[in-house]
Amino acid sequence: MPQATASLTEEWNGPDDGTAIEYLEGRGFVLTRDFHWVPTAGHVISDKDRRAVIFLIQEWDFGGIIEPQSPVP
Repeated sequence: MPQATASLTEEWNGPDDGTAIEYLEGRGFVLTRDFHWVPTAGHVISDKDRRAVIFLIQEWDFGGIIEPQSPVP
């Protein structure tokens, strides 16, 4: 059942997750097997990046953002 706020749902074309995922991947984030987002090393996370991740957490139970490791999983 959808859980994201109305404003996040509108911003990210919810309940579909494709817009938020495409945005994050386009910014260089990698999705791990346990559904956490890993930014590229040195990436400064923007407010829009955070809103995309929060939408995916609220709507689809994705994990959060984790620090990059070498190599990225």
